[in-house]
Amino acid sequence: MARKKIWAYAIYNKEEYIKNKETNKERLFFIWEVIKMRKENPKELSSLTFMSTQSNKDKRAELTPVKKTKTAFFRYKSDSTTFTESHDSDSEYISHETAILVLSEMKKINFQDKDKNYEIEFDNIKKDDLQIKFEDGSIYYPDLVGFFSKPIELARKWGGKVAIEVKVTHKCSYEKIKDFQDHNIPIIEVSLSDKMRLNSELNNTDIDEDEMERYYNFLKSKFNNIVYMKILSNPIMLNEHKLIINKKNETIIKAIKEIESFKGQLAKETEKKESFESTIKEMKQEIFKLKESIDNTKHLNNSLLTQLDNEKNRAKSFNEKINELKLKDYESMNFLERFKRLFR
Repeated sequence: MARKKIWAYAIYNKEEYIKNKETNKERLFFIWEVIKMRKENPKELSSLTFMSTQSNKDKRAELTPVKKTKTAFFRYKSDSTTFTESHDSDSEYISHETAILVLSEMKKINFQDKDKNYEIEFDNIKKDDLQIKFEDGSIYYPDLVGFFSKPIELARKWGGKVAIEVKVTHKCSYEKIKDFQDHNIPIIEVSLSDKMRLNSELNNTDIDEDEMERYYNFLKSKFNNIVYMKILSNPIMLNEHKLIINKKNETIIKAIKEIESFKGQLAKETEKKESFESTIKEMKQEIFKLKESIDNTKHLNNSLLTQLDNEKNRAKSFNEKINELKLKDYESMNFLERFKRLFR
């Protein structure tokens, strides 16, 4: 299925390419600009020859603008032109091509995959000459290929490149994802929901150049804020693999050293524990002996108290007997002896 190109370069009076005054590079003409020019300034349009946008000028071919009721695009003027572009089912949609155009013009894209953000600063995003051929003969045409150096970690992991696919109705094939993964090429898929599509295209109604331009500006506004995507191929470059392995080895070596250090500390703590337990055992033995000594002392004290009580009782009994004897002796005395006793 032929790709509906919506951008082209232009040669003025068949002499030189028209340049962008700011960048001094070939200026892109959008299909809606050319359709308006056809209506408003046909003389200027007649002085322009539109060309395809391959980087190699020798491979470029003349294009002609086509406007139909429900679509508008640049078509190769010669039917014999060899196509080296995407022919997937989505490439016929204006929504698809406009999204590719908008993304290709961005320098920094804030991608979001579920709850994870990737802010990628691109050095260049290519939208032409994107044929990728593998050794088994498989040929693929990604919508875009971006080259970047930031963020550094992701650039190292992906080798500083990423294929970007725009999904409208047809998702990337399993074979394509597997081939890219096997060849260390990451793929980001940007999906256009119905709310993000060109209304006339979605509803199959007539389209005009003003609506196309409004849609282009709408996507620019949306994508400048955030671009929702899904990572389909997520390889790791060999050098990054080595770096990860080296970091893991360093982590393992550090962990082993920490374990050995912990073992040494554990041995010291075990030795302290054993010494402490030995001290506790000795203290328990001393306490046991002390308790025995206290018990013996108590027993001796009780014995002495008993003896003291016995001696007190004996003394009391002895005193009672003395007093009794004294009383008997006193009673046997005559009056004069009693009287004398009072003054002793």
